[in-house]
Amino acid sequence: MPEGMRWGQDIAALVARRLRARSTVVAGGLAVAALLSPGAPTSVSAAPRTVLAAIGQGSGLTLATSFAGTTLDAQVKAFGVGHFVQPPDTQLAAGPVYLVEAVNDTLAVFTRSGALHAPLTDLNAFFARLRPDALPAGFAISDPRVVYDRGSGRWFLSVTAFDSSLDSLTLLAVSSGPDPTVTAGAWSGYVVGPRTSAVLDDQPKLGVAEDKVVMAWDDYPACSVNHTCAITSTAEMWAVDKAGLVGGASAPAKSRSCDGPC
Repeated sequence: MPEGMRWGQDIAALVARRLRARSTVVAGGLAVAALLSPGAPTSVSAAPRTVLAAIGQGSGLTLATSFAGTTLDAQVKAFGVGHFVQPPDTQLAAGPVYLVEAVNDTLAVFTRSGALHAPLTDLNAFFARLRPDALPAGFAISDPRVVYDRGSGRWFLSVTAFDSSLDSLTLLAVSSGPDPTVTAGAWSGYVVGPRTSAVLDDQPKLGVAEDKVVMAWDDYPACSVNHTCAITSTAEMWAVDKAGLVGGASAPAKSRSCDGPC
């Protein structure tokens, strides 16, 4: 969902647009994944070179390589019109061997040279396999975040899931090692924020520390019949025991705090 929604915005209409076929993902919305390294030669097309040169201006970094990330066409071809989604909510994380890109409800694993390491993954099916007890029928995955944690050698992937009534919940997946390839037993799934009733958990953020994994998001109450929407009811922050997640605990310890009523 778009970040930073303001007073009176029509969330119901926004959700309806997200649940039906939607517009295209443009190349600049990261259809480009890039690696930067000092002193490396630059040999890429003009558009990504211009964008990334601006990002690295004055840093002493040059563009080592660039390549196309996940496209809308590839998502629809792989999984059907249910993946015809925008905005892309693109996320990219780099590990020692692989790059992981999450685009709304699609996951892609690349080598650091830009080769697709494995077939695209449908995140709806991915989380349904990991937590069939927790992801209700009719819920759609969105708002991904992905982080590689060097200390543990694990990948952490968070999402929100919601339905047309704005019931929602937040989920977290943890890889079993440094290879993020989606295979049986390679990831574990957890529910962080339990299912809400007509409250949208919007754009959960993800951070990894030495001893904990932290997620935070805004809660938006559902719109009334006349589509008048309230401001956020509260912001939630959850801390989950990292050792439990990495160790594969079925229910790692977690705590919750809010800046309003929880």
